[in-house]
Amino acid sequence: MKAISTKKRTFRLKWKLFAYFIAFILVTLFIVWLLQIVFLNRFYQNTRIRQVYDIAERVSKDIKNDNLRSTAIACATDYNACIRIFLIDDNRATELASVEGAGACFIHYMNYDEISLMYDKALNNGGDYLQTFEFNPYSSGESDASNEENDNSTVSDSDILYAEDHYSSAVLLRAITTDTENSYAIMVNVDLLPVRSIVQTLKTQFIWITVMMSVAALLLAVIASKNIARPVARMNKTAKMLARGQYDVKFEESSCTELAELATTLNATASELSRIDVLQKELIANISHDLRTPLTMICGYCEVMRDIPGENNAENIQVVIDEALRLSGLVTDLLDISRLQSGVVPLKLVRFDLTGTIHEIMQRYDKIITHEGYHISFSFDESIEVIADRTMIMQVVYNLINNAINYCGVDKAISVRQSVTGELVRITVSDNGIGISPENIAHIWDRYYKTDKPHKRATIGTGLGLSMVKQILEQHGAPYGVQSTPGVGSAFWFELKIADSN
Repeated sequence: MKAISTKKRTFRLKWKLFAYFIAFILVTLFIVWLLQIVFLNRFYQNTRIRQVYDIAERVSKDIKNDNLRSTAIACATDYNACIRIFLIDDNRATELASVEGAGACFIHYMNYDEISLMYDKALNNGGDYLQTFEFNPYSSGESDASNEENDNSTVSDSDILYAEDHYSSAVLLRAITTDTENSYAIMVNVDLLPVRSIVQTLKTQFIWITVMMSVAALLLAVIASKNIARPVARMNKTAKMLARGQYDVKFEESSCTELAELATTLNATASELSRIDVLQKELIANISHDLRTPLTMICGYCEVMRDIPGENNAENIQVVIDEALRLSGLVTDLLDISRLQSGVVPLKLVRFDLTGTIHEIMQRYDKIITHEGYHISFSFDESIEVIADRTMIMQVVYNLINNAINYCGVDKAISVRQSVTGELVRITVSDNGIGISPENIAHIWDRYYKTDKPHKRATIGTGLGLSMVKQILEQHGAPYGVQSTPGVGSAFWFELKIADSN
């Protein structure tokens, strides 16, 4: 049965950028079309109606002031409006101010009866009464009242004729009553001009805008593809080469900050992978060397004991046993390092006497001190207790001493020193050996890294000690380091927190 592919379909970045630009432009054009064409009439009408109420409000504030006419003139000038203001006294209307500013003015041609009717409607409507008028500028000038509205309402699209030859005006009468017998009437008239020709112009412009913005979207997509998609594509091609094991590749930096940082990171990654690849090859070569040496000796001594009479003695058997133990130790160390790196070995934190533990370790070197002529000393001021994994800390001390034995000078002198600084105790293992060059110090903690070439077989241990020290101390969160001078010697150290005296 044929398997069904579930791979998600993907697209090139430049086409996605183009699609995003087009989508953004379409949304923008849709909003412009709604605001500038579909709802232009409504926005225009509502704006002019709000201006009518604003004029009435401004005039109302100065209704009893001497600058009433000045306010009326200013409003008429600002809003192209006609304004008439009346004092109503004993049902008699006395005009206080009159200003003509609208092109289609109705209020200056209204008689007293029409004004009185609107005044009564305003009183019944809470103070304001709005009415619209339509007229044909090419007719005899007759006009028709078309709409009556309550306070704070607006004119709907159907209230005004939008034919090219029809105009409209909005008239508001505001009735103002005071605590005296006098009342006032403010009449405001503004034009509601037809906007169909404007809408038609905007529609034509909208078509051109759509074409130009589509072209602009294409150009932007091309530019974005050149500056973003193309560098990403090159980076992707280089990354594929890196995945195939070509660690000498170079990722090109882009003018974009994020892509430049990504290129820098990938270049650092390639450099680190290249270094790890070299170390891995050296590791395989070194392990092969250390595995082959004891195996060769075991096979050689076994063949001698088999083929030569009298060679099957305790001394030769001991050599075979020693080499087998060395081989077993190498395999054990490799497994221990792998387990430490994977984090599967939990810490067993206990309180123990660090000073006494180092004394115990020193006793195990009595044989090599006696038979090989090494001088290993331990100095301290007081016994110190710490809380840590005792077995692992013993491994750290063992490996540091073993490393010193392997690289100590001709005097074969090794010093183990315990010192206290504040809440920390420092263990330092020093030798007077060949030392380490500054450029190699950063790498000595790597698995099987050795500063001398070709690879040197360890005098004691397996050559994996410093890598194990690093893993154990980092798991404890303990500081560690080395001070070394080529030709003078090295001093490896680590620190642990002293346990509370309680």
